Amino acid sequence: MSKQKVAFICPSKSWGGLEMNVLKLSLWLQKRGRDILLYCTPSTELYIQAKKNRIEVRDLESHSKMHDIMQAKTLANSLKNENIRLVLFHLNSNFPMMAVTKLLSRNSFKLLYMQHMHLGGNKTDFLHTLIYKKLDCWIAPLQMFAKRLTGITTITNDKIEVIPFGIELNRFLECAATKAEARQQLKLLVDKTLVGFVGRIDSRKGQHLLIEAAHSLQQQNVLIDVLLVGDCTKNEELSYKEKLKQLIKKYNLEERVHFRSHLDKVEVAFKALDIFCLTTDSETFGMVTVEAMASGLPVLGSNEGGTTEIIRHEKNGLLYKSGSSDEIALAVKRLLDDPQLSEKLAGQAKIDAQKNYAHTAQCDALEICFDKLI
Repeated sequence: MSKQKVAFICPSKSWGGLEMNVLKLSLWLQKRGRDILLYCTPSTELYIQAKKNRIEVRDLESHSKMHDIMQAKTLANSLKNENIRLVLFHLNSNFPMMAVTKLLSRNSFKLLYMQHMHLGGNKTDFLHTLIYKKLDCWIAPLQMFAKRLTGITTITNDKIEVIPFGIELNRFLECAATKAEARQQLKLLVDKTLVGFVGRIDSRKGQHLLIEAAHSLQQQNVLIDVLLVGDCTKNEELSYKEKLKQLIKKYNLEERVHFRSHLDKVEVAFKALDIFCLTTDSETFGMVTVEAMASGLPVLGSNEGGTTEIIRHEKNGLLYKSGSSDEIALAVKRLLDDPQLSEKLAGQAKIDAQKNYAHTAQCDALEICFDKLI
């Protein structure tokens, strides 16, 4: 069977996990021989990176739901001219636009939605039902979201596929640097206990919790260093980083909390750590959690959202009460006090990452889904 070209719709102006996942998925599928046409907003980082990586792009801007609906005719004509029969969109806010686009296209393509974010409350009203009728497939990253979907929408099970996000496992399994070398690359002292988080500096990511936990441990004469890797959300969160610095000064942790900018070779950051802590209150999926698991680290995560399906408490990691720096401190101390537990959890985490979150498995499942719809 010849591979149908797939249009990816992602007119986001941000550059975070969602947009990076869209780019990576486009590249992975393209390398497998699938033609990808990416509709995105000009001059955004996604647009720039797509062009740089020779992904075919078309201009598509999103300003509001009403604006999007108004341009549905233009999008429908473009998809027709490109002979597109498979359309995959990634932003929840684009549901109205995509439903109208399909209506105007006289159902000439199959419409798929890939869920990256949490879904809100009940959506069984007439308007949502009308919109969801135009959807041919909803791709949920975890079983828990698929189950929730059938409870708060009119979407039926036969239209839902569970396909976890994947990572390039070899990057993390085969990182050549030793822990000492990784720390030297990051200009960190080699002989410290290092607990860290990788992700943009953003109040929604909750890095302050790890700083507060370090302070709590310091009061118990348990000394850890903290590594925070990531850039501030563009034009949004400089003030949050300043608040973090004020907190660090308040707790006299200037020598123990280390900021590093976003790394292209993020596997080096994981290699430098002793413990990974996901500080976000509730992640839909949490790619960095899976990357930490593949890196062979003991992982901590909050007891909310998709993290509760990825981290199995006391099996491949530890869960703490969402938003509680005290519980983070307790979990870190428990791992430090019990090296055998830490080693056991890290070993199982690595096995689970290899079994469940390979990018090749994600691409295989997506291509099966595509071919089933055509």
